[in-house]
Amino acid sequence: GDTVLYPLVVISVLNSALAAFVAVAGLIFPASSGDDLQFVRSVNQLGFIIYMVCALVSLVGFATRRERVFLPGARSAWENFVAGCRDRLVRARRRGERSWALLVFRLDDEADVRDAVGVTGFDAVCDSFSRAICNALPADADIAERRPGTVAVLVSRPEPVIRAALRGALGRVGRMENAGGMEIQVSASVGWVAVDSGEIAEGDGDVEALIERAEAAADTATRAGGDRWERVNA
Repeated sequence: GDTVLYPLVVISVLNSALAAFVAVAGLIFPASSGDDLQFVRSVNQLGFIIYMVCALVSLVGFATRRERVFLPGARSAWENFVAGCRDRLVRARRRGERSWALLVFRLDDEADVRDAVGVTGFDAVCDSFSRAICNALPADADIAERRPGTVAVLVSRPEPVIRAALRGALGRVGRMENAGGMEIQVSASVGWVAVDSGEIAEGDGDVEALIERAEAAADTATRAGGDRWERVNA
């Protein structure tokens, strides 16, 4: 289920149970004085206030969360990215173009950053993170956020150019100022898969496998201390 709705669902169930209890109690033990009626009204008012607070919490969650809801049959930005990567690599194979790289950028110490700045602040950090990567890489690179704090990139450049771009991207991430409303220092790790377009088949499976390899390489870079990249062959 949708966790944003949990507070509203819980208070709705409790409110219904309370209403049923009050109705049954009223039938079994009829009110004998004005004080009894005043108590029931006070309980109802308190329940209404709590219900409105939970409804407001759920509405704020819907307004601020990063996930998006898609209509049935609609493709997410990530699915479009995967399909676009597949198409570009298949076309590159047909043209004999071989110099491609699949990169996965991931924030280091993601859980610590989230704890330091909170949920809303972490969203701001992730937005700054994505912008820093976009500004450091070639304009024709395909870029998409896989999840908050993780960005995937498909780019065609010679290896020395990619290395220079990675240095620039990691430098920009390290220089992000006042990210999330707090003075924190962040860094990133990168998984780099050197792609031979000649080995890409007509389907998404190979692209997903490349992304998983890049994620594993990013894990290796993180375990080595972060703020670096790890290069592997496809």
